[in-house]
Amino acid sequence: MTRFEIILQKFGDKGEKTGWTYIEIPAHIAHEIKPDCKVSFRVKGTIDNHQNNPNCSLLPNFAV
Repeated sequence: MTRFEIILQKFGDKGEKTGWTYIEIPAHIAHEIKPDCKVSFRVKGTIDNHQNNPNCSLLPNFAV
């Protein structure tokens, strides 16, 4: 199981995604979860001991 601390992000004015909450994770964690995937992907798990929506998306950040 992969554990990390992160701050939830929220899209501003971005068409259909306006107001969506997402999680941006560092590339090395994205690689640990799903190797060689450079696009957003869905995960299951918990956030602050609360089960998250099974459709939660993670956005790997390869710019860092």
